[in-house]
Amino acid sequence: MSTADTTPTPVPPPAPDKMPEDLQAGRPRQVEGGILFTYDGPGANEVFLAGSFNGWNASDLPMVRTPSGVWGVIVPLPAG
Repeated sequence: MSTADTTPTPVPPPAPDKMPEDLQAGRPRQVEGGILFTYDGPGANEVFLAGSFNGWNASDLPMVRTPSGVWGVIVPLPAG
């Protein structure tokens, strides 16, 4: 029996100019390229996303801050 690594390969965060300026925080949703995760933290200097999909690596997925102060990252995961 083989045990394949099912952890998705992290992708670099989109450039700030590629993330919608009017991005609003909310529940994760499917977008082109994967699942969009958001966080409303206008006072934060850095935000990272961790979960079972990246082995709970707290520095693996940096989020991009939009002018509105909402942070976002697209993770290449299947819906569901």
